[in-house]
Amino acid sequence: MSESVRVWLIASAVMVAVWAGTSLLSAAAVYPWFLWPIGIWGAIELFSWMSKRDGRRPG
Repeated sequence: MSESVRVWLIASAVMVAVWAGTSLLSAAAVYPWFLWPIGIWGAIELFSWMSKRDGRRPG
């Protein structure tokens, strides 16, 4: 498993735990609380991967 994937998974797990705790403590359903952190970190990881990939193209 690459370092960036490991960091993404750990950060996502921490953010999901924070959002879940906030949702449970406030007794409020934050829609969709579990998708926001994964979506944000997934977008960052995707853009990072795309920028690295574009830089490696020959020509």
